[in-house]
This record gives sequence, C-alpha cells and structure tokens, in this order.
Amino acid sequence: ALVQAARRQGHVAVLMFDLDDFKRVNDRFGHGVGDQLLQGVARRLESATRGADTVCRYGGDEFVIPLPEVDGRRGAVAVAQKVHASLAGPILVDGYSITVGACICIAVYPIDGSAPSHLLQRADAAMYGAKDDPTRRRLSQGSEPAPGTCDRAEHSRGLRGPRR
Repeated sequence: ALVQAARRQGHVAVLMFDLDDFKRVNDRFGHGVGDQLLQGVARRLESATRGADTVCRYGGDEFVIPLPEVDGRRGAVAVAQKVHASLAGPILVDGYSITVGACICIAVYPIDGSAPSHLLQRADAAMYGAKDDPTRRRLSQGSEPAPGTCDRAEHSRGLRGPRR
C-alpha cells in the first residue's frame, strides 16, 4: 500500500486504539467475558470500515486498522468517527450489557512516517501521550488535526449486570 501511495502521491493511514478500562471488564466479569467483548468490538469495527479494510487485534485490548487509499488525515478522521459511532451502544456479552470507550490515534503516510513501523510508532506514542494529556484527545470534524492528536469517544462508559 505504501509503494502504491508513493507512486500516486497518495496517503495511507493507520488507526491505532485501545479500549478504555478493559482491565475492569476482565477483573469484574472474568477473562471469558473479556474475550467475548473483544470479539464483539471486532465485529463492530468490521461493520464500520470498508470491506477491503483489515481490522487487526494488535495485542491485549489494542486494535490497528490500516487504511490504504485514504484521503489524507481528514479521510482517516472520518473513519475514526465511524469507528467511535460503532462503539457507542452497549455490547451484550453473556447476559451483561457493557459499554466501551476508546482512544483512537492516527498516523498518515507520508506525513507521519515513511515505513509501516514508523506509522505504528507514531500512532502508539500519540495514544499513550493522549492518555496523559487530555488536551490531545479530540479531533474536530472540520479542521485538519495535528499529527499525534487522538480522538476519544465521549459517550458514557459503563459496566452493567445481567440483563433480565
């Protein structure tokens, strides 16, 4: 994808994010429910992305979505907003209604790096920086966000007991 983008002077983006408070899910409901929650999140991510896009579980509660042929940072922001919208409602897992939040960070070729490892490092550093600095957590729809800015869902998070 990077070679094709270089030839066409295009862009490739990487969305990297992790789920907020995922450890609480495992601690409260057990790892089996946590695993099922991750599967539910993955299904929602697949529905929020293009059919040709790949959703990858990067580790633990982290996900990566490479976006070939994206319209720069603005196009990546649009996808990040769709991802947030897909996570907005509770996910029903083993009788529990669980709402998750996420911090999504974006790195764009060639602006933020020229190799896949550079893009992943840039997005990862931005994600952990955003956790420490709340001012770096919002992307606005109408403006060109700065590199290293992350988008954080503002919907409520909650862990609820069994639905009856």
